[in-house]
Amino acid sequence: MAGYIGGSQPVAYITDSVDATSLADDAVDSAEIAAGAVDLAHMSVNSIDSDQYVDGSIDTAHIADNAITSAKIGVDVIVAEDLAANSITVSELANDAVSEAKLKADNGPTNDYVLTAKSSAAGGLTWAETAESLPTQSGNSGEFLTTNGSVASWAALDTDANQTTKGLYEMANTISSNYTISNNYNAVTAGPITVNSGISVTVPSGSTWVIV
Repeated sequence: MAGYIGGSQPVAYITDSVDATSLADDAVDSAEIAAGAVDLAHMSVNSIDSDQYVDGSIDTAHIADNAITSAKIGVDVIVAEDLAANSITVSELANDAVSEAKLKADNGPTNDYVLTAKSSAAGGLTWAETAESLPTQSGNSGEFLTTNGSVASWAALDTDANQTTKGLYEMANTISSNYTISNNYNAVTAGPITVNSGISVTVPSGSTWVIV
């Protein structure tokens, strides 16, 4: 390698005579570096860290497949705002991933209670009895559901009542479908009454139908 003294007299450099100790600080900048002259072979281990990255210089094209694993993701680094819509499906959830402890309800669960929203609860949820839940059906065959305005319960229908506070009963004055009076029962109808053509009323033996 040759240089010049005073612009005219050549001087020769001994091979490897110019090294890092011969260079002033910041003597070599980007203008002295040929394109492609600095490659991985000329870079020391860990010589480039986050201080050398320009904002936006690393994008998905510079990240190898599977380069980012759970070990490289800090706790709470990824929050709901970072997730694309529908990016998490059932296949991404481990068995038992969602439990009662993770629901953050403000009280403990009770059998047959439902999870409801509650703005005053710390987690915004609470276990509560639903107004639409049915009382137990055990032992209530043939009964009907009634309520006192706040609690639902079962009650028996009194089909044998022979008293009423009503001043009258109304009935159709036309019988338009076949009817059979029950055995050992009588029936009464306020007349006049019309039985449509092709329709019959069957009165079994021992029973009576009275039209008044």
